[in-house]
Amino acid sequence: MKTLSLFNRIFLVLLFIGCEIDPCDDTKRVEKQGTIAAATPSFDLETPDADKDCHAKFLVTYHWANAKRRIDPNAPDPVSPAGKINLFIVLNTVIGTFGPLPNVQKVEDSSGLDTSYRWVGKLDIGAKNEAYNPVHFRINAYASNIGNLEIPAGEDADYYDVEIDATIEYTVYSAEK
Repeated sequence: MKTLSLFNRIFLVLLFIGCEIDPCDDTKRVEKQGTIAAATPSFDLETPDADKDCHAKFLVTYHWANAKRRIDPNAPDPVSPAGKINLFIVLNTVIGTFGPLPNVQKVEDSSGLDTSYRWVGKLDIGAKNEAYNPVHFRINAYASNIGNLEIPAGEDADYYDVEIDATIEYTVYSAEK
């Protein structure tokens, strides 16, 4: 019987390692843009069937819809009490709710004619301890009192409105895995 050379054995091992299929490779994204306003005080984004054993990546970006507030470096974070609209942004998995939105950073954007400001939050989490597969990951935002606030004199009707962009990257559930 002929034995393989050391080079051939190493090659076969590397080939075998390189052919390993990652069960979390089949990722998709769901995205949504919306405006929290008196007429639309809530925002929801949900994945279709996702694999609980693979992490989902959440990205939420939000800013004041009002042009004056968006470029004001001193404008408060819409989620803060100073924002006055009682805006809550939460991330949901079947094992729990994560909110308020964690790890939020204020970002300066100088790409346009005026510098504007937005807030960005990210989270990477799985649900492997959940009993059932598939699962659904969600982003929910709700402003509980936006319809009850009086617009300050001389301000536009969108003074308290907030624009939200949300993305969830998840692994598609497959029963064959």
